[in-house]
Amino acid sequence: MVKEGTADPTHVTFLTKVVIDFCAKHQIVRIDHREQVAGRVMSLFERGVIDPDQISIALEEDRAVSRLRRFVYRLPRSDDRQDPKLEG
Repeated sequence: MVKEGTADPTHVTFLTKVVIDFCAKHQIVRIDHREQVAGRVMSLFERGVIDPDQISIALEEDRAVSRLRRFVYRLPRSDDRQDPKLEG
């Protein structure tokens, strides 16, 4: 069991990997959005959720994190912004 409010270097490494993996999976690249994900991960950790699968499931179900994912998928990709008149 994790002592409430504490994280040793092993925990920090593990939590960082969870955040990086989740953000990569959902293409979350904005720093402020990544910080929100990290805050949610820390909140779960502080409540004793230490299994990476459980953290991922909780993030998938989190409404605030879900809004971040929807925001990312609405952004146009660079190839979507090309002027069709310039093609061919």
